[in-house]
Amino acid sequence: MYQFKNKELTASKKQVNNLMLLAGGIYFLSKEKALRRLNEAGYNTAAFYEDTWNGRPVYVVGARQGDVQSNQFWLDKQHLYLVRTLAAQPDGHIQEAQFRKHIRTAGGWTETEVLFLTDGKPQQLEVYKNLQANMPLPEGLFSAHLFGKIHWMP
Repeated sequence: MYQFKNKELTASKKQVNNLMLLAGGIYFLSKEKALRRLNEAGYNTAAFYEDTWNGRPVYVVGARQGDVQSNQFWLDKQHLYLVRTLAAQPDGHIQEAQFRKHIRTAGGWTETEVLFLTDGKPQQLEVYKNLQANMPLPEGLFSAHLFGKIHWMP
């Protein structure tokens, strides 16, 4: 993670993003590596059950039925895309993310809405439009020293 202030790099550090892992990154890892990363992230991969979410069958990994305090993620049973996560925060609050309105993109699925909640109260809604898959990204896009000089959208 890079932090900037007044277009100047002020800090950088390794920071794991569990939502990126769960929303798609996991599908590019071996089974062994995926299980290790999930366990490192605080998901009990031995805890599992089936349920329904918004009228669709889901797999729930990381908790037993009725447990809404443990770190867990919910996958659509038919398409295996992420639909919900629950994560216990150090301060005792529960952070939830709901991945909604999935569309087909480049042979896979992409959510077009993500709702973030804390203790069940909405905090942020992200809406994605005009999605395009497999678009080339400009060279240097992720270079900290080029921050603000290169953009991913024309």
